[in-house]
Amino acid sequence: MDKFAAGPHYGPVLTTTDLYLLRCELALHPILTHSFGAFHLILNLASGHAGGYNPANKDQDLELVHGNEPATIPRVQELHIISRLTPWHTHVRNPTGVTLGDVCAALGKQYAEAFITEAELDTLPARTRDQIKRAATNAQQIYGGGGGAWGGQGSLYLLDCVVDPQESKPRFFSSVNIQYVLRLSVAWWERQPPPTFGMASRSHEADLPCPPSFFDGLEKDDDTAVKQIGFQASNVFCMMVTS
Repeated sequence: MDKFAAGPHYGPVLTTTDLYLLRCELALHPILTHSFGAFHLILNLASGHAGGYNPANKDQDLELVHGNEPATIPRVQELHIISRLTPWHTHVRNPTGVTLGDVCAALGKQYAEAFITEAELDTLPARTRDQIKRAATNAQQIYGGGGGAWGGQGSLYLLDCVVDPQESKPRFFSSVNIQYVLRLSVAWWERQPPPTFGMASRSHEADLPCPPSFFDGLEKDDDTAVKQIGFQASNVFCMMVTS
């Protein structure tokens, strides 16, 4: 029997205290490291949708049928997922053992549904903050949806103006969720110096980066963990993302 098979076949579910006392390392499910030969996970962080394909037949979409399998061996009650691109910390909990489905659901909720905060917006230069708010307001007026100034989840679309200096007109990137693009825009700006905008882009509605929006695997990165959440542990993993 595969050690990552669903069910209580390979030992108890460890608490955070157990991990600390035992000092054991965790083995990630190969789907979370893109090393599972028959299934490559596609997790869209903008929509929260999880699926995949068989690398031997990339034209056929597959459902995530491994969702109830343990995310790690030994099984644990909690995982912490961070990213070098964003400042957000995803805390995954399941008292009976965190599964692949739990990881996908928690990341989808964190990135696709969470609302941007005024504190996050306040980290941006005033000009950029105003552009983001204006783009969000325009998207709400065009596409409708519930919520306040930053409201609406799956029904809202953000016209994320991705400006290519080689183009005479801005091209619009539609995201299924306004919050993800806004949050990634904030994270990107926090890590970049304010750019110098040329004449080619001065008349555009906004100059926002097009964020990577797909999960690209988990790995250990203790340095990033300490910088972002103040500690390192065997159940803290760094998420890579790709466009």
